[in-house]
Amino acid sequence: MDLDSKEIFKKLDLIKKIFLKEQNKIQKFFFYSLSGVETCKKNSKLIDQVIKDLFNLIKVQYTFLSNEFLICAVGGYGRKQLAPYSDIDILIIHQEKKKQDEIEKIVKFILYPIWDLGFKIGHAVRTYKQTFDFLKKDHMTKTSMLDSRLIVGSKSFYKKIMKNFEQEVFKTRKSFLSKKILERKEKIIDINFDYFKNEPNIKESEGSLRDINLIFWGLKILGISKKFELSHRGILLSSNEKKKIQSSLEFLLTIRCFLHYKSKRQNDKLSFDYQKIIASKLNKKKIKKDNTNVEIFMKNYFMQIRNTKNLANILSESLLEKLKKEEKNKKKLGRSIFFKNEFLEDFLENLNKNKIMVSEERIILDNINKIPKANFFSKATIESFKKILFSGNKKESLIKLNDLGILPKIVPEFKNIVSLTQFDRYHLLTVDQHTLRAINILKDIKTNKVAKKYYEFSKNIFKKEFDKKPLFYATLLHDIGKGYGGDHNLKGANMAKKIILRFNEKNEIAEETSWLIENHLIFSEFAFKKDLEDDSIIKKLCSKVTSLKRLRSLFLLTVSDISAVDHGLWNQWKASLLQELYLKCEKEIQKPDKFFGINSKIEETKSQVLSFSKRLTKKSLESFSKITYPNYWLLQSPSTISFQIENFFTDQKKLKKFDFCIKIQPQKILEIIVVTDDRPRLLLDLISIFVSERISVLEARIFTLDDNSVIDTFKVSFNKRELLSDFEINEKIFKLEQKLKLCKKGEFIHECKNDVVPNVLKKKVEINIDNYSSSTYTVFEVTTNDRPRLLYDLLTILIENNLVISMAKISTNGDFAQDSFHIRNKFGFKLKDGKFLDELEKKIKLLLSNQLENAF
Repeated sequence: MDLDSKEIFKKLDLIKKIFLKEQNKIQKFFFYSLSGVETCKKNSKLIDQVIKDLFNLIKVQYTFLSNEFLICAVGGYGRKQLAPYSDIDILIIHQEKKKQDEIEKIVKFILYPIWDLGFKIGHAVRTYKQTFDFLKKDHMTKTSMLDSRLIVGSKSFYKKIMKNFEQEVFKTRKSFLSKKILERKEKIIDINFDYFKNEPNIKESEGSLRDINLIFWGLKILGISKKFELSHRGILLSSNEKKKIQSSLEFLLTIRCFLHYKSKRQNDKLSFDYQKIIASKLNKKKIKKDNTNVEIFMKNYFMQIRNTKNLANILSESLLEKLKKEEKNKKKLGRSIFFKNEFLEDFLENLNKNKIMVSEERIILDNINKIPKANFFSKATIESFKKILFSGNKKESLIKLNDLGILPKIVPEFKNIVSLTQFDRYHLLTVDQHTLRAINILKDIKTNKVAKKYYEFSKNIFKKEFDKKPLFYATLLHDIGKGYGGDHNLKGANMAKKIILRFNEKNEIAEETSWLIENHLIFSEFAFKKDLEDDSIIKKLCSKVTSLKRLRSLFLLTVSDISAVDHGLWNQWKASLLQELYLKCEKEIQKPDKFFGINSKIEETKSQVLSFSKRLTKKSLESFSKITYPNYWLLQSPSTISFQIENFFTDQKKLKKFDFCIKIQPQKILEIIVVTDDRPRLLLDLISIFVSERISVLEARIFTLDDNSVIDTFKVSFNKRELLSDFEINEKIFKLEQKLKLCKKGEFIHECKNDVVPNVLKKKVEINIDNYSSSTYTVFEVTTNDRPRLLYDLLTILIENNLVISMAKISTNGDFAQDSFHIRNKFGFKLKDGKFLDELEKKIKLLLSNQLENAF
């Protein structure tokens, strides 16, 4: 039959029509059954049929195809795990005596229709000899043959190939498996995927499909047969292990099919948008509360992949031990060992001594629920756990205890936060993994293993004398309440008391731990939202902290907590704010402010200003004082005041109508000081300059003087400043200076266009009015979805309502910005609760809600 005849084209067209019809049936089957394993099998079978049909069309013309030619499925296709849009990998093997041009025609005839169907098909065409040359040189080729499956061609030819293949694997089985294990470890390091990240890659990250593949490759290498049973030669998969692997494979392939069908392409990233879609389909119990379905779904996801990650690590190493004959004389693993009371205690003791064998981990993992509950609460178990917790090292040991399921057994309350996700871009780790990271950061601070400069202060605090036990317990348990609803700090504080007493600690330790957990958010709240130059705020915080030991523990708990949220969140700016707050609190606790009146405090500040400056005299300082208000002296450091007066007010006759300076601080943060005559919209004009240059404002402070001049100070940073070179920073500063000069002339015009929030996970508009923290200001706090013009819009409303803004602090956490404004009315007083504040809150909520039309 002519390959170019009309009859052939009709048959090819029929094959395509049948394929498309069956493909549509498979998709409907998936959304009805929600079975990824069965769907992938059906996809694989459908492609098999297409290849068989094409082969049957062409073998009529080439008779040698019956006994000297074959096509194998390899990779995921070979394992019958073909997702809807996955690549198809095949291996074509033929006898070397055949002509190359004939083979090329055959290959094209089979491949082109599959390409035409929209698939990417990876293929290798090799002679019998070439196949084994590659097997000896390349372990990747050897791996693909482990997954090989005959589709069409000579069965006897295939058996001959597989017999020789198995002999080759047998010769190199130890090095082969070692390479596969090492390859997987290197890949995980290379892709830098933490398996507990909230937008995981279901194919590549730890605990993913790659780890399931590793388990089966190890079993196949050991088995050296095409039967590939789940048990062979004494290395048994228990029914529990087999169940876990099958469950994870079904779960991951189901998610993968969802991702492919919903995105209509090859897609393995479980991003937030797809999490919502898949969760709504998979969760049997529909919960209307925002994102609860997602959190339940993702908790299940992380539980599944944790099992896979552990099994892959333990089983692959167990198989390697078997191949190395390291367990030749060991007793056969059995259930009886689990009922010996000393097993768990011995395991923990050996873990403390770094003498754990992988076989012992496998015993724990497979039979954790068979260990008597009382064993987890025995005195020996508790004492061994405390050694691991308080040790400066043992970082991996604590993670291992959680991975193996021991930690949630010793602390049952911990179970609810294991694999618990929070649907936002701030909490990028599951709650349990965040907690363990916080503990390990604290351990690194203790052992001086953190190299970054902004941990130096923390290391010095840790060296001071105070009981570290409550600190370690509080770090372990600070988020324990998140699994129980309500205010997690209050829930966690109540649970912590019972846990610590169960750990045979004194009541004082339990009380201190509980206090730290209840208050573990306040230090960052004050540091990032409140005016640290306001003495009343410092006194308010110290009235809660009361002692240096609590201050030290609270500070270190805060540092560990923030550092563990995600890479990059803990930085020099946050470190400097926490350090500043700590030092002010330490001074207040050690020696409460001796000044009983404002005038006394101002005089002391002026005295310090003079000591900082070599140019100022008492006379010049008093002359400048005549145009100031008390807050100028009360709400700035003496060094800052000294710099301002020296650079802008040393000679009143020469004072410019508009002047500014820009200073570069550590971590490429800029301090911008603008001194000019006050005018309407001045602050908004300055903010619009920052918006135009993609500059984020971290802090702003505004002082109005009696001669109608103003001193506006800004701490700002460029977006993605850590990626900018010094040259780029200087170039951006130059552009900023040019725009500030235009602002001086009144020539700078920048329209802050409305920015619709793109691709946010959930709407958030929260307003908190704090009339408690400061005796001077009302602190107006807004938490909402971040966007470039947010600060400009908020300031516009505040200014339009005749409010005086003295200070602002801005923090960005994931999708959200937290803007805190220290405000007074036009008469200089704090705002009173009532109709005015209610209306102000309504206006801001309306503005922010209108900007969130595209949010989920």
